[in-house]
Amino acid sequence: MTTVPESTPTPLEAASMQVLQSFAAVCAAPDDETVADGAEAALRHLDDLLRAV
Repeated sequence: MTTVPESTPTPLEAASMQVLQSFAAVCAAPDDETVADGAEAALRHLDDLLRAV
């Protein structure tokens, strides 16, 4: 069996994953302002990366 080596995610891939993880965290704790702030920061970071493309 051939294994495919894992590659390092691009900054855009990493930011996208962070947004997905933040969404899950907000779903788990919808009233937690710290979680919401983290999710907002993740979205802003992804937005900045997308604007640079």
